[in-house]
Amino acid sequence: MVNDAEKFKAEDEMVKKKIEAKNGFENYCFQMKNTLNDEKLKSVFTDEEKTTIEEAAKDGLQWLEGNQDADADAIEGKQKELEAKFNPIMMRVYQ
Repeated sequence: MVNDAEKFKAEDEMVKKKIEAKNGFENYCFQMKNTLNDEKLKSVFTDEEKTTIEEAAKDGLQWLEGNQDADADAIEGKQKELEAKFNPIMMRVYQ
């Protein structure tokens, strides 16, 4: 019985990590899309930056939808890809 509890604990931790990664990634995509509508910032973005953010966020959400069985590491890796696209834009906007 104790062995089963340990086994399930490890599985529960993996599921928890996956759910947290999924939620974090999804929130990140929506947050980036929402910054385009921020009254203080929307005039600062170029048309190219707006397109990049919209398409990358959309692609990220579509990837997440199509990869429901992806593990936490894959989701976190995909988020890092998006961050690599978004961070240079956001650094320029906030300067």
